[in-house]
Amino acid sequence: MKNSNLKIVTYNFKTYLRNYPDKFYIAASIYDVQLESFLINNTNVPHEINNLVKQYLNFDLEKQLNIDSQEPFLRNLQYARSILILHSLLWKKIREQSLEKMYLHEVDILFILCRMELNGVLIDKELLLNQKKYLKERIEKIRIDCMELAKTDFELSSPKQISEILYKKMNFPILKKTSTGQISTSDEVLKQLSKISDFPQKIMEYRHLHKIKSNYIDKLPLMVDPNTSRINTYYDQSGTLTGRISSYSPNLQNIPVKTKIGLQIRKAFIVQKGFRLLSADYSQIELRVMAHLSDDSNLKQLLLSGLDIHTETASSILGIKTKDVSAEERRRAKIVNFSLMYGMGPYSLSKSLDISYKNAQEYINNYFDRYSSVKNYLKKVFSEAEKLGYVKTIFDKKIILLQKYISKYIEI
Repeated sequence: MKNSNLKIVTYNFKTYLRNYPDKFYIAASIYDVQLESFLINNTNVPHEINNLVKQYLNFDLEKQLNIDSQEPFLRNLQYARSILILHSLLWKKIREQSLEKMYLHEVDILFILCRMELNGVLIDKELLLNQKKYLKERIEKIRIDCMELAKTDFELSSPKQISEILYKKMNFPILKKTSTGQISTSDEVLKQLSKISDFPQKIMEYRHLHKIKSNYIDKLPLMVDPNTSRINTYYDQSGTLTGRISSYSPNLQNIPVKTKIGLQIRKAFIVQKGFRLLSADYSQIELRVMAHLSDDSNLKQLLLSGLDIHTETASSILGIKTKDVSAEERRRAKIVNFSLMYGMGPYSLSKSLDISYKNAQEYINNYFDRYSSVKNYLKKVFSEAEKLGYVKTIFDKKIILLQKYISKYIEI
């Protein structure tokens, strides 16, 4: 936020900057009601102007604007008036919760994200088009294989037809039903059935490749600006419960990284000559934050030692020497390290690791025997969440939790 006597009260200021990039360095204090709303209420309710007016001013702005549509002056006046009144209410709440400094930080991020949006991302369009040809052929090959295995034609995109083939024609065991009583054909179920036959695995592969093709390979080339060879996505700083930045039109944060085709798509994101594409990540950031918040001496000592924390965890919960920990055991310990921090119980852990409920409970017990302060911290957080309906970040920002998220927590 710039130091100036000029104050701009607005909604979704980043869109204004995108449309008028010559105003990028405007010397004014920016008050964006969208960001203000997000800071004081982070629930999944969209921070759109009409929702905010309904919530705080108790009338339908969209309906009113439609009434005033024949009078542009009245329409703009009503819109501006609503934003101004919203700001007066929301800024009062910002001050009450001592979030002024955090708001200034969010405004700084707003300008950075806008510059990123305007710059865009350079795309190798030809690489994507070549992948499209490969995927089309691969998907067709899987389709033919499935027809041969099922000995009949059916639509691979239809859960109903897949259910009939799996359970009526091929007599696979029924493992799970949906909330409506239908026999489940989810990937979770198909993964279990893949132990019996290759057919469910091929259905899963078809779904994965079809999703990649329709969401990325087909769409991304059409969104490339022909003048710059770049895609200009939108970065949303108020669209997630946790505050994580997301993107839309197109969504670029969910491109797969653990599959061969996902890595190929990522190769299409390139840089111009003379530049490099840098990938950076925090080292075990969640575990380091947990060590700080819980003040667990064992976890802090382990992180400071420089030893591999996942290998050490595997050694601890399995009761074996670190030199004897296999790559698979380390992978499982990594799942344990991150899952238990977020409150995963024995049932979910057993499914994630494909082990028995009893073994999962033993993993949890051994883990919290070693990191007892983490256990106490989690108990405290869950207790406060149930009592207050929210938790607080280290910066004292309230994270309001919907009741369905404050459900049964792990018995620790």
